[in-house]
Amino acid sequence: MIPNILLFLLIAWLATFVICKSLRVNLILGYLIMGIVLGRSGVDVLDDTLLLSHLGELGISLFLFTLGVEIPWHRLVALRRYIFGVGVAQVIVCALFIAGLLYIQPILKIQDSVFLGLFSLSLAFSSTAVIIQILSERFELTSTVGRVSLGILLFQDLAVIGMFAYLGIDVQKASLGTNLLNWSLGAILSGLWVFFVSWTCKHIMTRYSQRDIGLAFIFVMVLAGSFMTHYFGLSSELGAFLTGVSIAGTSWRHHLNDELHPFRTILFAFFFFMAGTQINLRICLEQAQWIGYGVTTLFLAKLLVMLILGRIWKFSWSVCLQLGILIAGTSEFLFILISHPEFKSHFSSVTQQIGFGITFCSMVLTPILFSLTRYLLKFLERRENFSQGYRGKDKADVILAGFGHVGQTVAVALELNFISFLVVDYDIVRLEKAKTLGYPILHGEARNIEFLKKAGIGDAKVLLLTFGHSSTCVELVRNVRTKFPQLYIAVHVKSAQQAQHFQGLNIFLVYPEALKSGLQMAAISLECLGFSKEHAAHMAKTTPKTLFMENIERYDDSPEE
Repeated sequence: MIPNILLFLLIAWLATFVICKSLRVNLILGYLIMGIVLGRSGVDVLDDTLLLSHLGELGISLFLFTLGVEIPWHRLVALRRYIFGVGVAQVIVCALFIAGLLYIQPILKIQDSVFLGLFSLSLAFSSTAVIIQILSERFELTSTVGRVSLGILLFQDLAVIGMFAYLGIDVQKASLGTNLLNWSLGAILSGLWVFFVSWTCKHIMTRYSQRDIGLAFIFVMVLAGSFMTHYFGLSSELGAFLTGVSIAGTSWRHHLNDELHPFRTILFAFFFFMAGTQINLRICLEQAQWIGYGVTTLFLAKLLVMLILGRIWKFSWSVCLQLGILIAGTSEFLFILISHPEFKSHFSSVTQQIGFGITFCSMVLTPILFSLTRYLLKFLERRENFSQGYRGKDKADVILAGFGHVGQTVAVALELNFISFLVVDYDIVRLEKAKTLGYPILHGEARNIEFLKKAGIGDAKVLLLTFGHSSTCVELVRNVRTKFPQLYIAVHVKSAQQAQHFQGLNIFLVYPEALKSGLQMAAISLECLGFSKEHAAHMAKTTPKTLFMENIERYDDSPEE
């Protein structure tokens, strides 16, 4: 029986994936619709299937594990302004606003203030899966909208984990002393668990074959962590998240995440199948008026809050509107929270279906409204000057001057680490390419210091010049260093002769690849001839630049063999 059901689920997942990709429909919505079709409102083949429920729970545990893996310390640092600034404000203000609306609405007679706070907080969250997919498909994760959205979503995810932890504590039915002991032990063991998983990952993955043990290691650690936190009175979701956090600080983070990706994708689809089966289409259609009222009110409330917060943080109206549309929807976690015993006791079957209907409709509307918003903004900006692609409202940490081969490589590295940067170039073709990739751009002559001031060099931390071969670059660097002494400057040069011109300017010089390759080969030669590894590495790192200039300069004009 179980193999038949599992085969049926895999076929349903494959069909949904192919159809959604062919029609360019959001996958999350496709999974929900497939769950409705297969559930009580459709052919009723997956209604109350225990296997689907367990697979869905495993899927959400792996999703929370992935969230933990995707929150390493450097990412928190890179997005700290948005996580602990805009993110905190969005969750708190939206929760308070929604709490006021819930208190005066006629459907739910809420008397429990704790439940009111938790339910308002859960409605303030947005769909991480839907928003990330929208931004990824448009290559906008490093744009201002993408970075702020990621910051908000990261704080929401942290708040969700906290809510799961609280709900896990709250359902324990024992004496206060026993509960306190269990919670204390759970908290201590959770902290020790993070160090244990990190240490185990480093030693096991180093000693044994990555290909053989990686996937098994993930499943064992996720399930063990979930069992441990649940056993001591905390939520199982917290254990999965902490397991991901412990691996985020290791060098195996990307490898293990890639190993898990296919299984996580399928099991996460099963979670949305399970969520779709909970929706009773007949009740939702009967309550369509209240669902429409709830979706409209929720969208307008969260959009208004995001517009106000965006202007406080000095984002442009365009960025504020896009952020508002993305954040206005509800979270996929609402399917879990509404079904949770702590929440379910306050809902009738009808109000529960209204909640499911609001969640489903908001997730359907988010990509549609975002596409319409982008189309409207492009229509309004069509006649504006090309150089207005960057509004200067968001401070860039790095100004990247030049988008040739070197500049494109730098942009990819900065994008992967979620570092805010601005591409400036005089070449329209290169800027069009940068714009297509979703990078913030500004058209103009980067050799002009007045132009760099308009680009925000006064607020930037790093200036990268990829055209060190230019005769005007040396004078530009001198002027920039004089006016902005705190700025880090890196210049790419093509020869030792060019590098000599920048001596004494207190900047980073990026030499030709041949220099690094030559030093590495020299280090290998020394090591093979009996020198220690430490000495060879020290030689490769500390060989004076003047030695390079004196001995290599005479070969600059000679042809390569």
